[in-house]
Amino acid sequence: MKKKVLSMLVLLIAVATGAWAGNNGYLYLDLSGTTTTLKCSNNPGENPFYYQGNWNENQYPGDFDEFKSNFISNCTEITVDASCQNYDGNHYIQLFYDWKALKTINNIGNLKTSSITSMYMMFSGCSSLTTLDLSDWDTSSVGDMGAMFLNCENLTTIYVGSNWSIAAVNSSDNMFLGCEKLPGYNANYDNNATYAHTGAGGYLSVKAATPTSYTVSMKEGTEDATNWTITPNPATAGTQVTATYSGTKRVKSVKAVKKVTGPVAHKPCPDDQHPHWIDLGLPSGTLWQCCNEGATAPEGYGEYYNYNDALSHNAPTKDQIDELLANTTSEWTTLNDVNGRWFTSTTNGGKIFLPAAGGRWGTNYYGGGIYGRYWSSALREYAPSNAHFLSFSSDNPGGSSSDSDCSDGLSVRPVRKN
Repeated sequence: MKKKVLSMLVLLIAVATGAWAGNNGYLYLDLSGTTTTLKCSNNPGENPFYYQGNWNENQYPGDFDEFKSNFISNCTEITVDASCQNYDGNHYIQLFYDWKALKTINNIGNLKTSSITSMYMMFSGCSSLTTLDLSDWDTSSVGDMGAMFLNCENLTTIYVGSNWSIAAVNSSDNMFLGCEKLPGYNANYDNNATYAHTGAGGYLSVKAATPTSYTVSMKEGTEDATNWTITPNPATAGTQVTATYSGTKRVKSVKAVKKVTGPVAHKPCPDDQHPHWIDLGLPSGTLWQCCNEGATAPEGYGEYYNYNDALSHNAPTKDQIDELLANTTSEWTTLNDVNGRWFTSTTNGGKIFLPAAGGRWGTNYYGGGIYGRYWSSALREYAPSNAHFLSFSSDNPGGSSSDSDCSDGLSVRPVRKN
């Protein structure tokens, strides 16, 4: 009954919104190729087209019901053409409504969103979608996100970027209703735009930027390595670099070897509204929070928790810590004058900073600026009063074999599964 009511509302809203008469007022489906392509034009020809919140079959064989049952209900993949960047409509109401078989939307960033005011039921009923990459979308003008992802029951990840905004949203009822596989989903919540963010409690995820520039260093073991100068440095991928020796030793000719120590252009968080969930491209799909629990910035120490309290703040398992260490490089450095380590993904360039926050024993604090100790959720097998933790310092890149008494106060870096 709820779906029928929502469908009636869509029709009323579409009529109230009215038409547009620009040069690129139609989105249409080009079915001539091997894959279906969504394009934009003022003349859709004989192709099925989207107008005023509804799909129209135009010259598609048969009537609209046949178009819906034979095409919309069976289409598994669609590619958004670059022409859609010129779309001058003002809404995407029901654009992909009830496309139940749709699994992949390629180049969805080509959809122009900066002037869109309504995304009501845009993906509602897309029960086969698992991932949506909306990281290029500017939603600053969107006022209606109601039922936008309604009943996308297999959707596990929605990526957004720095231009994602809900500042103009005034209607968002049932935005995420039925999206039970989104991280942190709770059926008892209102599931409206309150949860349309990447921070703690949010359902959205940050997509790590693709690195475009790298720092370059000499290969490990190079003789008198500090007297070699590499130019240019940093360098973009594929750039030839030159290594020049200025020392006094007789050294063999060597080649400069690219070594990723952190993408120069990579910004770990999309904005300063911490915390965020960071995608490090880990095999398990685990996302790591950008800040310690209780902190408001990546370099903040946050609070210190005993083991039992750490469990209630989503402390990682020992396996998740080991996975982090196996799939990142670790560099001891400072962030805003705070000592700690950057852990940079070897897969996608994503990175998180873990401050050397030390710990607490009783009422005494120790080790701040010297080492970091972060609880895992795993008890020591043969000493259940102790639990494993991630430990690192300036000369220790990190390990999880150490354990501490469960009453000690250590840091917590929350995780969640994608």
